[in-house]
Parts: sequence; C-alpha cells; structure tokens
Amino acid sequence: MISVPSSVLLKSFRKSFQSCLIGAGLVVTFPAFAADEPSPVVLQTHLHPPYQVMRDHYLSGEVPKTLNCIFKWLDRPYVINLAPRKRSRQLIKANRIDGFFLSTPDEALDETSLPTEPLALERWKYYRLKGSDLPAVPNGDQRVGAVLGSNEAVWLKQHYIPHIQRIPDMESLVKVLQSQRLSYVLVDERAFEEAAAKYHLPNKVLESHFVRYVPLVAYFSKVFIKENPGFLDAFNASLDSCVTGIRDIKQEEKDYVLKVSNAFVQQHGARILAEMKEAAFANLSMEKRHDEDKRWTQAMLNNQTTGLMGLISMTSLSQTLTEQTAKEYGMTEIFVMDRNGFILGMNKPTSDFWQGDEVAFDQVLKQGKDHYVSKIEFDHSTRRFQIQVTLPLMNAASKEPVGAITIGFDADRAFQS
Repeated sequence: MISVPSSVLLKSFRKSFQSCLIGAGLVVTFPAFAADEPSPVVLQTHLHPPYQVMRDHYLSGEVPKTLNCIFKWLDRPYVINLAPRKRSRQLIKANRIDGFFLSTPDEALDETSLPTEPLALERWKYYRLKGSDLPAVPNGDQRVGAVLGSNEAVWLKQHYIPHIQRIPDMESLVKVLQSQRLSYVLVDERAFEEAAAKYHLPNKVLESHFVRYVPLVAYFSKVFIKENPGFLDAFNASLDSCVTGIRDIKQEEKDYVLKVSNAFVQQHGARILAEMKEAAFANLSMEKRHDEDKRWTQAMLNNQTTGLMGLISMTSLSQTLTEQTAKEYGMTEIFVMDRNGFILGMNKPTSDFWQGDEVAFDQVLKQGKDHYVSKIEFDHSTRRFQIQVTLPLMNAASKEPVGAITIGFDADRAFQS
C-alpha cells in the first residue's frame, strides 16, 4: 500500500492500492479500478487499538491489512472513512454507506444490515490489583472502569453494573487502576496488557477473570447486499486466506476443556460403550447410510427432521447424552459416532449424520490421536462461541477404538467457571 498526499489523489486515482489522509479524520483507500469496473465499496470505521490504529497519520494494523487482502481477493475497489462509531451506525441504518467495521454483533443493526464472520476476536476480562481482597467479579459495590464509548462500557450498562467509570482511553484506564482509584476494569485482554506493559503495570501485580469472547465484525447494509448478490458469501470465504490465528484456542483453555472431557468419559464411558451397541441404522447398508446422510444434511438446512434422526434421538444412548448435557455446566452438545463416523447418539441433531469427512474424525479415528480440540467457532444464530473436543472411545479388552465422542462447550460459560 502506497501513501500519497491529497493533492495528488485525483492524479493517482488509477494506481494500485493508494491511501491518503484527507483533512483531520478521513482515511481513503483506493485499490486500482477503471471506469468500467464497479464503483468502490464505501466503508466507515473508527480507531480500535491494537487492531487498527493511526501510524504516521495513516490507518494501519491487522484489520486494515485483512480488509486489503479481502478486497484484493474480491477484485473490488473500496474506500474507508474514519468516523465515530455512533455516526457509522446511524449512516448504515439510513443506507448512506455500504458498510462499517469494527462492531460487535448487534441486534439493533440486524434489521438493516448483515454481519460478516469475525475479522478479529476479543477476549474480555475483569482486571484488578493483586492483594485487593476483592472477589473475582464485581458484586455491585465497587467502581468498574471501561474506556469511554467502548463496547465494554455499553455491555456494563446493559448488564446493570451500577458504578461505571468511563475513562477517555486505554492508557488512562491503566493509570487509574494502578493508582487504585478503580476496583476493576473491563477490557480486551490483548489491548489492556499491551497498554499495561507500556506504562509499567506488569501481569504479576494483576489478577483477572475471563468474562466472554467478543467477535469484531463488519456490517454491510441489506440494500448493498441486494445490489451485490454473492458479495457477503465471497467476503466470508476470503477470510480463511486473509485472517489467521484469531480462532486459535489458548493453551490454558485447551487444557481445561480436555481435562473436563476426559473426566466425563472416565465417569460415563462404560455406560456409553454399552449403549453404543444399540444402533438405529444397524440394518442399513453403507450405501443407504450415505443416502441417509444426504437426506439428513438437507433436512437440517431446511430446519426439518428425518425418520432416522428421530430414531437415533430415541435411543438409550441419546437419552443418556441429553441427561448428562443438562447436568454439565458449559456443555452444549455431545454426540457419539461409530468407527466409520456415523452418528449413534446425540443430545440434539448434528449438522451431518456422517462425520467421516470432518477433521475430528480424521485426527482421532484415522490417525489414532488421543484427542482433537477444535478452533473457536462463532454461531451467528445464537451469538455464542463453541469449542469441540473429540476423544476416542476404546474397547476395554482390545484397546482399539470403537468410535469417538465429541463434546461441545459454550466457551463463555466454560471459561467463566
């Protein structure tokens, strides 16, 4: 990306990937385009350290870099204007811009715009000073700080936290906590720890408590999406190439879900192995099983059920899994597959009857690994994050796997415990 002064903007209009700063708050990015190409996609954004910041008077950071990659992949020109978050929300509701970023998923925007898959992922925590004798989370009597106008400040208000202190910026928030004028701060882990290190507030003097994962997405107006069919699907598809690492699970979280999953299998494994023998599809040939998989997948897409889906839901194994999911805090989904990847039991219908083309099946039942932990997945319909753990189910005598169990965790609930 090449930076140019505004005086040569029009002369340079057709050159590749030019950026310029116009006035005091406008950043414009122009990939190359000709007169017969689509008009540029008009986006608005705001500064959101450390994901996007101003460096040498230009917008930079991992999210602008990601968007540049996406629009290059889409072969679409685009422009980015800097504006307050509130202003961007107003303009997209009025269909005066094509889209804006970064936003948390917001039901108030869903009527007029559609979200993308996450461009970045925040990990919110409460921080407090060590030795303060405070509980892990505020109980209503303490002062809680957040950056003025931030998503965290909005969330605190929505959750009726009574004593919210809105601080102008992250650096000031660090200093106010350090001076003990606040009991807690609610912040993104990465943003806070970068600022804390800069102002000599080391992790060793802090205590923290995980609150929630927060996706940062772009919103595009429904009018724009209607005029550009296929754009949103192509935008989301490009993320696999343009975004790396944001859905990786932290090691301590991986250790936790593995510990809980192994304990579950140790406690219930014998019963699950016994109930696996009751297969609802035992009399079906392999060909018919794959035919059932096609019907199953289509039914799930149409929010319908199949006869086999109903039969599996009524097995004793499915009943056991349903009962145990209700008892285990943070578990949202449990299903068991046979050694070929076909579902034997589930607490709720899975997206596919056959799991043999999934990474978890390949890792655990084909390659023989002792576990597989998925990346963090975001479900727009429930606005929740899920992590799945898959473990082999072993025959006690032969020590060979007879199938596998997958346990899904609501990441927010699991890591709050």
